[in-house]
Amino acid sequence: MIFRNLFKEIYGYDVYCTYNPNKPETESLTLNQLDVFLMRHCLSLSKTNNIDEYDSLIFVWCGYESTKNEEDILITSDNKSKHFKNIQDLFTHQTEVFLNKPKIFIKNTYRQNELLEPVKRGTQQWYNKESDTLIIFPTAISKLMYDSMGSEKGSYFTNYFCDVMIQNISSPKSLEDNLKTISKLIKKNVNAEQLIEY
Repeated sequence: MIFRNLFKEIYGYDVYCTYNPNKPETESLTLNQLDVFLMRHCLSLSKTNNIDEYDSLIFVWCGYESTKNEEDILITSDNKSKHFKNIQDLFTHQTEVFLNKPKIFIKNTYRQNELLEPVKRGTQQWYNKESDTLIIFPTAISKLMYDSMGSEKGSYFTNYFCDVMIQNISSPKSLEDNLKTISKLIKKNVNAEQLIEY
């Protein structure tokens, strides 16, 4: 919800989200629900007559991931997996709407039972080298997650990301500078380092 509020309320972007705060069951997402959501929006984008309607894409995944065998795999609530590259391809190559337009993919993930260290992405890194695409993947361990009642649940990265982006909305600071600030805030205030790669 924090990302949604930032992009919709503060930046005025069109936001499409699987989570509905009035329906707590939507907090969990099965592989089938994810596939239906993605296909519905890709089909809708493909049918649009006005390619100039959208000037960029920001895709946010909040959930679990696995990086075993140097693969970026998102884990859904039914413990099934989806290659992140497949999601990226939907929006970068299979719809014309976002061709040659900026795309940011934020994978705000939690690795369960895996060491938190930089992932040797090997051949996987090639999909982050396109000049119009940026992938940000902060990865947390349980120490970097917090729970409270209501919508204030999530990762410290999410909180600091939204706070810093709001504070610098009219500043000429680059996204990279903002990400460095976020890393420093997490290290200082949580007494832990959160791995933020891009």
